[in-house]
Amino acid sequence: MTAGDAAAIAAIDLTRRHGDNRSVDGVSLSVDSGEVYGLAGPNGGGKSTLLRILALIERPSSGALRIGGVDAIADPRRARRMIGYAGPVTGSPLLTIVEELDYAARLRGVTSGRSDTIDALLHLVDLHDRRRRPIGSLSDGDYRRLSIARALVHDPSVVLLDGPFEAIDAATRIEFRAIVGELRALGKAIVLTATAVGDLAGVCDVVGFLNGGRLVYEDVPANLLRSAGRPLRLVVAGDVGLVERWLVARVHVTSPAIVGERAIAFWFDGDDAGQAALLGDLIADDFGVISFGLVEDEADAELARMARVP
Repeated sequence: MTAGDAAAIAAIDLTRRHGDNRSVDGVSLSVDSGEVYGLAGPNGGGKSTLLRILALIERPSSGALRIGGVDAIADPRRARRMIGYAGPVTGSPLLTIVEELDYAARLRGVTSGRSDTIDALLHLVDLHDRRRRPIGSLSDGDYRRLSIARALVHDPSVVLLDGPFEAIDAATRIEFRAIVGELRALGKAIVLTATAVGDLAGVCDVVGFLNGGRLVYEDVPANLLRSAGRPLRLVVAGDVGLVERWLVARVHVTSPAIVGERAIAFWFDGDDAGQAALLGDLIADDFGVISFGLVEDEADAELARMARVP
């Protein structure tokens, strides 16, 4: 919500320029201790860049950022002590899980109780029985578990998780939600990213939607999936980008968005006859319709609805 100095994370008008382009464009947000903030949006929408700015890995071109009340732009070294960022693990693939965590803890200046801390983190992310495995042999799910543990070795008050729900199975996703819940209970301020809104709605206190580098929507999860007509999903064999542009011009269709390799989700506020006519036109124009109907997960349709940049 609106940024404030008392928040664990207070970002005001953050912008990141690359020549004439802005990967992050005037973003303001606030996260309190014990709060989980989710960033959703399409690939390339600015989520990871914003998270790297919050982690002080990238410097904003303009704007202000306070971490735990510290001016993170003016005093990044002090602010970094409060931040744990779960991104790619860059250690040697030959290092074991426990060796990587020990190395990360030493880098963070953890001395007292380092072994006990690592042991507790291995239990938290369910890697204790695999702690002697080399990093290079890990599955995607275990790699993400290690990344989360690595971010927590120095007991940060701010935890930033980039795409924790990507490329994992349903059981692991449930486990990760539980981990986020435990971190919230410990009073951590958490920001995490996901492409699918549905991954965030059940775990976050606030969800913001980034598109084109701009925060175009922010609300509590209870308001995420409000009705706006009927949510439809279309899968085609043809050019999905061409179909998306075709839908933009149709009456009763709101903000179509590509949500899969050949899938488009959108809102339709017409009646049953209008929906049937829309399907008939899609078939007549030879787009290779594979399936057409109500979405099984309204989060896909919400993604389409929010994908507009004002």
